[in-house]
Amino acid sequence: MKKFFALVLVACMLLSLLSCGGASYPPVESTEEEATTVITLKSGDKTYEVKYELYRALFLNFKGQF
Repeated sequence: MKKFFALVLVACMLLSLLSCGGASYPPVESTEEEATTVITLKSGDKTYEVKYELYRALFLNFKGQF
């Protein structure tokens, strides 16, 4: 019985890995609002601009985990 469940589990894992293999989605252009710079970080001579879409992904979507 354990071998049967192990085989079913392995089959489910393989099917889940193969189910999204052929899907290819084209990139979507950012809107003007999403491409707006909201934070500018400076480190020595380098300057980094953080776009709104990155800020939203890192902070707003995961704010419950911090």
